[in-house]
Amino acid sequence: MQVTAKAFLRPGVKFLPLFFLALPCFANLKPPLSLPSARVLPVGVRTFSLKGVIAEGNEKINNFGQRQVLADPFFQELDFATIKKGTLDPLDLASIQAKMDKLGATDSDSFGQTSGVVNLKINATVPVMAYGLTKRITVAVAVPYTRSSLNVDTGVVQRNRELYDAFRSELQASGVSLKLQELDQKLADPINYKIWDYGYQPLVSRNANNLGDIKLIGRYQAMERDFHNLTFSTEVSLPTGRTADVNRVIDMAGGDGQVDLGLSLNHDWQFSERWSLSTEIGHTIQFADEIDKRIPERFDSSLSPDIDSAVARNLGDMSRVMAAIKWRMAGFSFGSGLGLQYKKRDRYRGSGEIAAFRYGWMEQDSVQNMQSAQVSLGYDTVDLYRSGKFMAPMSISIGHSRVLGGKNIVVDPLTTLDFALFF
Repeated sequence: MQVTAKAFLRPGVKFLPLFFLALPCFANLKPPLSLPSARVLPVGVRTFSLKGVIAEGNEKINNFGQRQVLADPFFQELDFATIKKGTLDPLDLASIQAKMDKLGATDSDSFGQTSGVVNLKINATVPVMAYGLTKRITVAVAVPYTRSSLNVDTGVVQRNRELYDAFRSELQASGVSLKLQELDQKLADPINYKIWDYGYQPLVSRNANNLGDIKLIGRYQAMERDFHNLTFSTEVSLPTGRTADVNRVIDMAGGDGQVDLGLSLNHDWQFSERWSLSTEIGHTIQFADEIDKRIPERFDSSLSPDIDSAVARNLGDMSRVMAAIKWRMAGFSFGSGLGLQYKKRDRYRGSGEIAAFRYGWMEQDSVQNMQSAQVSLGYDTVDLYRSGKFMAPMSISIGHSRVLGGKNIVVDPLTTLDFALFF
């Protein structure tokens, strides 16, 4: 017997919020984009959902719990210590120190400060197709697509012109024209000079369109009894999205290039006619892989001229706990929830061509945690469809997620708009 959307007429079948969503995965924690749910589709029922996600990247929380702008690494003092730190030749170091001694300058004496702006906007569209395979099993596939806009600018604020002119005169007196030219370039736009010197592509504002990592999802209803519903879900993320380009300092990639396996347990408790409590416990395994990677030459900077084309990478697994309370009446629904997430430390191992301790610098600040809050408001036509007053069961909802706290995460909020059609 063919089963269509009329399955929603069956006793006990309530509005089924879509429980899966995929976004490009960057191996980092992100605010949840939907409230937890333990529902499955009735056998034979299909649903097509189109979710739009609006996100911005402007701020982050660092390893010490402090808020910073994303461009914070661009703000560096142009002092003698920085100049010496970027000079590897022992003879050049000795020459710089000699000229500093002649001027009576110390490592902390500064010419000025570098500055920059980084703003990232992402609009993601995620079509999801789901099907009630059996009474207890629902399967789905989600294919994310993103449109990203990066606004980036760098500059320098010069403060001590007299010191700069004096140091420049010392170089000029030495007759080292190449060093003099290099100093002028470094202090005119030090960030872009360093990027060019290391072989990166220019740091410019740009737009990008990317396919994300496709997700295959399955959900099994383990229990449906009285007012309780318990389901077990699996989710496989395929590395279909474009990975980050090692020749870009900031890249708007579509995925992280490796396979993920997500496992979760969801429980719904309908404790009254209109109110329910939903909880979720989940864990995502990020499988090891091999990638191209620039290996830092200093512990306090990710910039490097050295590329290892066979880096063994094992991104940290991620765990989450979520809880939400929901209300529904006459097609209208409202929900709010809290979430806790944790990501383990990343691990890197080299091919043997570069010093092993430098790979450990990439693991710094890779442990993450996040506390977030969500709200959702929606309307569905399920009741109207049951009474024959509407042509099909469908729903529309808007959601908002906000980061409350954490470590090593982007804190800007996410807004989602979701449309679903059941047939």
